[in-house]
Amino acid sequence: MGLYTLLWYVWHTVNAGQDPAPSLFDSRSDARHYACERLPVNVAAERHRGTIPPVDPRGDWIERDVLVCSEYLLDPDLRRPEDQALLLDLDQTADGLAHLATTMRPELDGSTWLVESHTVNPEVAAKLSFATKNALMEQGLLVSDRSPILGFGDVDVITRMEPFAAFPAACRRYRDNGSLRPGDALLTAAVLDPRETQVHAGVCADGVWTWLQ
Repeated sequence: MGLYTLLWYVWHTVNAGQDPAPSLFDSRSDARHYACERLPVNVAAERHRGTIPPVDPRGDWIERDVLVCSEYLLDPDLRRPEDQALLLDLDQTADGLAHLATTMRPELDGSTWLVESHTVNPEVAAKLSFATKNALMEQGLLVSDRSPILGFGDVDVITRMEPFAAFPAACRRYRDNGSLRPGDALLTAAVLDPRETQVHAGVCADGVWTWLQ
């Protein structure tokens, strides 16, 4: 073994704890407890402000990236794979929904935003709703914790509809029963098929529904 190879091996072994990838001291099983994403430094600094410093604007002619890892609170095997996949990209999904809502319905600038989410797992739905509210607030928008409601008869009728008809129908009922007031806008995020991880979304305001994706 050459001197360079030996030094590289020692450096890698000593620093193995900084990277959750399988190594001499970290097993493949241990590595599965982390979700990691390699990002350009400027992207990582924007997403994790205060934790990752931005690149010096003068630069130093060195190409760098950042490995950003988060540890699962639960063993990965305890969640449905579809739920786990959604949670892995939760912040990016919420940011994307907030951006779509404000760019596709620009006339709602100044509205009070409500958020509702629908997934198979109620806990995942709550996390998605919370993250989306935060994303809207980061855009400087007014966000409310109120939730629109439907009467029992409405629920019985609407839940029998196909999703692409049910959400517009619910939107009209929210307006008619006063759940959505003038000046309110509702951003709805939903997984329409329990086998998929794609989050569909739409905006309801003044009884008018708009699909975002």
